[in-house]
Amino acid sequence: LDFTQIFAFDLREALLLDCVGRVSAATEFGIKVALMVAFIALMVVVHFISVSVRHQGEFAKHRPTLISFMGTVGIIFYSLITVTLLEPFRCISHPNGLWTV
Repeated sequence: LDFTQIFAFDLREALLLDCVGRVSAATEFGIKVALMVAFIALMVVVHFISVSVRHQGEFAKHRPTLISFMGTVGIIFYSLITVTLLEPFRCISHPNGLWTV
């Protein structure tokens, strides 16, 4: 496993999507965006439960923590989505020495 693949969030390899069927780039992009929204929703639920149980419902006091976390996750997913959008423009070397997009 290449170190950069950890950050590439390659759904085809992680979920073996190519074994199931052909997945278009638009579908893969949609899945990544949906996963981002689902992950943020999950973290909001976890934050709600954590503040309710551990901090007796002091949501206003712990709101900056949630907002900071959502911003961090947003930046990470923005980077991943940008890599996904630029993937079709990656140059590929051919055996004859020429490059193609």
